[in-house]
Amino acid sequence: MSFQAQSNDPSPEVIVFGGTFDPPHNGHAQMVEAALNHFGAAEVIVVPAFAPSAGGEGLKSVVASFPQRVEMARLAFAATRRVKISTVEQELSTPSFTLNTLRFVSNQVAEKRLALLLGQDQFEAFPKWHEPKAILNLADLIIIPRPREMNRDSTLAKIAGEVAENLGTSLNWKHEGVIATTQEGSNFYLLPAQVCQAVSSKIREQIKSGAATPPGWLTDSVRNYINKHQLYRNNED
Repeated sequence: MSFQAQSNDPSPEVIVFGGTFDPPHNGHAQMVEAALNHFGAAEVIVVPAFAPSAGGEGLKSVVASFPQRVEMARLAFAATRRVKISTVEQELSTPSFTLNTLRFVSNQVAEKRLALLLGQDQFEAFPKWHEPKAILNLADLIIIPRPREMNRDSTLAKIAGEVAENLGTSLNWKHEGVIATTQEGSNFYLLPAQVCQAVSSKIREQIKSGAATPPGWLTDSVRNYINKHQLYRNNED
């Protein structure tokens, strides 16, 4: 499903996609492709986290170094059009809060409308992030479902309503239920994309145990980089 934005509902022009990317996998790349397919004039800035925050509280552990995760991101998204890899978070304060990154990007792209690309799991946790309402003042949210995390009583629209309630706001639905606008004017775009079920933590576990990762989870270039640098084999996750 695709939609056309109305003149009073401008589409995102710059989409920020952050994460640890430890390692980046084809699910990440497919999320970016889905966003670019829906927003034909947009570009995506992929931002590997320098010192990722654990739900807004403390630091989240990573295994691969920042330069390694940046290089793997370059490899993972090399075939994806209109994508830039940014190392900006190494220049910002730590932990690497999304709000600080968006403020930096906002200053760089002038008047262009920003959006933040999230998987369903991140979206559900969004109210617990560092200053989530300040994030919404800067950017819309683009949410990609992860069917493995859904149950028969949950839909992405229902989850969006719960997120809004936890944020203390309400939603106005439009465009056949794929866009919701908060009372403050930020948009939630729910994209009905299908992405592979790759999970970075499971990839690390499989590599560490000597098991093969499922077909289609990693690009050959990322897999070769992991093998060359012996990543995830003798490290504690």
